[in-house]
Amino acid sequence: MIFPKLGRLSSQHNKTILACMLSAIFLLDLSPCMAQEVITHRDLVIDLGEGLKIDAQLTLPAVGKGPFPGVLLIQGSGNTDMNEYLPPIVTGSNEPSRPFLQIANYLSARGFAVLRFNKRGVGLNGTILNESAIINSTFQTYKADAEIALKTLEAQPEVNKSDITVLGHSEGA
Repeated sequence: MIFPKLGRLSSQHNKTILACMLSAIFLLDLSPCMAQEVITHRDLVIDLGEGLKIDAQLTLPAVGKGPFPGVLLIQGSGNTDMNEYLPPIVTGSNEPSRPFLQIANYLSARGFAVLRFNKRGVGLNGTILNESAIINSTFQTYKADAEIALKTLEAQPEVNKSDITVLGHSEGA
């Protein structure tokens, strides 16, 4: 990766920069941005084939002209929803956390179209909706699902197909 005035950085530097950027996202309060209505959402349904469909959401800048650079968020292992819902017991506080929702809102407020999707058989807040869709799933299954989600992102008219980044967490990376 090349950054202006920094030249070519090593892979380790790139990982460090990305980690710092993501850490900063979680420290920011986005409520002032949301009050100005700088983002919008559109719910989508992604057909995985064989009668299996999953919910997804495209987060977009509400201002400016597209097509916008796109970002596909891919969650980690487990029964994880599109927001990467973490219950209070995991966060160590009285509040749940939804880091992928925060990332999507942050990036869209800054000019990116962001797609996130529920894993097969999973609904919001990690609720298992279809255990049989999960039970026989493998890494390859989830990879194929992510590839379909990427095609869905590319098909959106607001997205610049030649400028898409895939961002994953844990197994999704």
